[in-house]
Amino acid sequence: MNKKLLPILCLSILILVSCTSKEFTGKLESGKTALENQKYEVALADLSKANELEPQDIETKELLEISKNMIDINDAVAKGESEAALFLVKKVLDHSQISKKVTVHVNKIQTDLEDTIQQTIGLKDIITNGKALIEQKKYDDALVILQNAKLTNSTNGAITNLENEIKLLQAEAEKAKELAIAQQKLEEEKKAAEAARKLAEENRLKAYGGNWGDANFYSEGGNGLSITFKNSYTAAVAIQSVSSPPANRIADIEFTAKFSKDGTATFTFDDDGWFSKGRGTIKLANNLVIVSITITESLGDNWSIFEGTKTFSRDKSK
Repeated sequence: MNKKLLPILCLSILILVSCTSKEFTGKLESGKTALENQKYEVALADLSKANELEPQDIETKELLEISKNMIDINDAVAKGESEAALFLVKKVLDHSQISKKVTVHVNKIQTDLEDTIQQTIGLKDIITNGKALIEQKKYDDALVILQNAKLTNSTNGAITNLENEIKLLQAEAEKAKELAIAQQKLEEEKKAAEAARKLAEENRLKAYGGNWGDANFYSEGGNGLSITFKNSYTAAVAIQSVSSPPANRIADIEFTAKFSKDGTATFTFDDDGWFSKGRGTIKLANNLVIVSITITESLGDNWSIFEGTKTFSRDKSK
């Protein structure tokens, strides 16, 4: 080598090394500053350049790792991945090159994440219990739990999702409760209507209680009957046949009629007051009483209860 060129070459190398060292130091310091000011993307860029200039520098490597971790922590927090973020926080705190200012900030993140995880557990419990109570149709109990949930304005994705789920569950419980109340009311109305129908049916025959027959039949002759109900379908019945004046002979029979739902009953009698025996049917329908009698045994023809079928209207005797 030309001895004259050697000094020039050495000087060039010194100048190059000096410039490189100066650029490295500048990028390292600007990276530290950006890291402390929570400008992690800037810190990543500057520290990456410093690492290129001095690949063996341990401090640069650790600060670069911290910058990457902080970016990942922010991404995990934004996505609601609190457990992953907490894992990365602990990695950052283990670094020996972490500054006091960064440590304070990361400690706060750790506290917030731990609170978030506990809050997440509580919200999940509320959701689980709320769903269970809704499935059991215990809507009031579900609403107490869901409405008393302490909801926040958190920007954490996990918290936001859980709080939104609680709000949806609350709306679901309220709607289900309204439907249950409406259904219960409808069932009660149906039961009331059915009870009224049954009562009306049971009392329908009772409307036939009272006196029936020809006007003034006691004095002018004719037929009449009286019905006295003991309950919805059982009544004491008395039938009279009266001859015309002046004889006014009276034949009468009395029996207990056990009516079917359609208002029909059968009966027998052993004596009508004139030694006649027989059987018959009585039908209550269309505000009329229809009686059919068959005489099965008679000792004479002086008088007896009527035979055949007669239709009775309401007694209009004066």
